Amino acid sequence: MPTEEDVVVAFHESSASFVELVGSIDPARYGDPGTGEWTVRELIAHTMRAFIAIEEVLARPLDPTSRRLTDAADYYRTAMSIPGVHDGISERARAGGALIEDDPSGHVRSLADRVGLLVDATPAVREVQHYVGRIAFGDYLVTRVTELVLHSVDLQVAVGYVPSSPRRAAAVVCDGLRALADRVDALAVACALSGRSRALACDVLA
Repeated sequence: MPTEEDVVVAFHESSASFVELVGSIDPARYGDPGTGEWTVRELIAHTMRAFIAIEEVLARPLDPTSRRLTDAADYYRTAMSIPGVHDGISERARAGGALIEDDPSGHVRSLADRVGLLVDATPAVREVQHYVGRIAFGDYLVTRVTELVLHSVDLQVAVGYVPSSPRRAAAVVCDGLRALADRVDALAVACALSGRSRALACDVLA
């Protein structure tokens, strides 16, 4: 199990890796297909939600009557079971792509710097409010590392790079996926971990 320090380091490493990745992409590629439904620009915008959502949960007042989410896996099981959740995710990606059209790389760098300071200033045990319930910030941060790592892989594949991830960030994601064995295809994960699949299907967590 990763420690609180591991998760914070993993966040910073995956954040820096994503910033570097976006900065390396030729702007002429922004309109290319990123996934089955998004362009590269929209995929970047969706991945930026990993940062934006941190600002949102830290700013939202705590509702002590809301559901208490026990960990990152509980968060994903709850959030991804909401009817129409994937439609909302797709719409926000398209809207975000339009907002960052002028300078995706600059927007990513500025946002990552700002949110990185918030992460360092927030205790892991502090409860934060997501719309699906309350969760300890350290556990919520695991979900943000997961989003950064998996969607960075999506982006790397889209632009023809060899998929890679910072070691500790990948370890945090791997641990989280094991906890979600009831949601993902366990055989697909096992094959990916043992080198029997070129890449893990990264749409399982959207």
